[in-house]
Amino acid sequence: MFAPDPNLPPLKRLSVVIPARDEAGCIRSTVEHLYVELRLHQIPHEIIVVDDGSTDATWEVLQAACADIPTLRPVQNTGEHGFGRAITFGFEHVTGDAVVVMMADESDDCRDVVRYWRELNRGYECVFGSRFVKGGGRLTTHPSSGYSTGWPIHFCGCCLASGSTTPQMPSRRTGGRSSRAAGLFCRRTST
Repeated sequence: MFAPDPNLPPLKRLSVVIPARDEAGCIRSTVEHLYVELRLHQIPHEIIVVDDGSTDATWEVLQAACADIPTLRPVQNTGEHGFGRAITFGFEHVTGDAVVVMMADESDDCRDVVRYWRELNRGYECVFGSRFVKGGGRLTTHPSSGYSTGWPIHFCGCCLASGSTTPQMPSRRTGGRSSRAAGLFCRRTST
């Protein structure tokens, strides 16, 4: 197992990026639940929801939610659309020193974000959560090994499922993500 780096500074602010397209029916509850969980655990944060060309009322729902959720920062991707592009667009708007990507339909558990935050603050640079590999549902941590996507977010070199001895390397073919990693939480690096 990999050991945390005790020399890494504590994190100061979490940025949660949520790509959303036509999610008017669920985005408010997703953001509200996330906000409550992060406040409950006193995690300084911002929630960046990227409206990725929605044709429903997603943008209007987000604008209304801002009145009740002070850490919500909705942004509209007016360029080319697509899941990966929405995430990249969100990364361009983060101000935190750690980033997590969540799904707009609340298929990711807000409590896992708190667990990821705690693991990073133990001295890890990247944490993977997986529901697709043996032992899924448990966290996996890994120190940096130099793999970078080109974004100002540092991704580690592999993902180890709990109980596994075989690393799964991120693939450039899949945009730098492991095809088996469901959740990814990383520290920002210098730009």
